[in-house]
Amino acid sequence: MMGKAYVVEYYDNLANSYLELYGSESLSGYHKAAYLVRRGSRVLDLGCGMGLGAGYFLGSSRYVGVDVSLGMLRLAKAWDADLVCGDGEMLPLRDSSFDVVIMINVVDSERGDSLMREAARVGSLVVAVSPRESDNLFLMSRGAIIPE
Repeated sequence: MMGKAYVVEYYDNLANSYLELYGSESLSGYHKAAYLVRRGSRVLDLGCGMGLGAGYFLGSSRYVGVDVSLGMLRLAKAWDADLVCGDGEMLPLRDSSFDVVIMINVVDSERGDSLMREAARVGSLVVAVSPRESDNLFLMSRGAIIPE
């Protein structure tokens, strides 16, 4: 099991090549999720990475991106969105402060319970997807909507 320090270091180092490695997968997830978000919604993009979700939700929603990696958030600054460096398992946010929490390629079924609890605590609706089917089954079992 990966520790949090490892995850932060991994994504800080991956930041500049993330788009090349995982960009199309992430964009596909955000594109599908966008159909489930009503205009004007308060959207929390949990694990926002380099801010690809901002491209889908800025302007039509009140968007906030949270990520544990400063390296990824440095790239996300280009979107001029509200960004927070924080741990998705301990969000400094009030209960029900968002209409929708979006998690694209973030949840790992082996350690996702606390992340899912936090997402459900701060958002009315959790929309999440992973490239791994086992993770998607886990997400659905915890009440997340998987965009098609």
